[in-house]
Amino acid sequence: MEINCPGCGAGLKVGEKHHYKMIKCPKCGKEFQVLGRETIQLTKDYIEKQMKKDFGKEPEK
Repeated sequence: MEINCPGCGAGLKVGEKHHYKMIKCPKCGKEFQVLGRETIQLTKDYIEKQMKKDFGKEPEK
């Protein structure tokens, strides 16, 4: 899975063994938790639902 560091935005590839674990960005050193695919999809679905509810439209992609 490809993710971005919340500190510097660097693209990182992480395996499933890293899901829900703390990792350290090799570029900037920021430590953060890697979310699993399920959590990311649920978050995207929730945001789309809220945008539709609050603004009557889906977010731009």
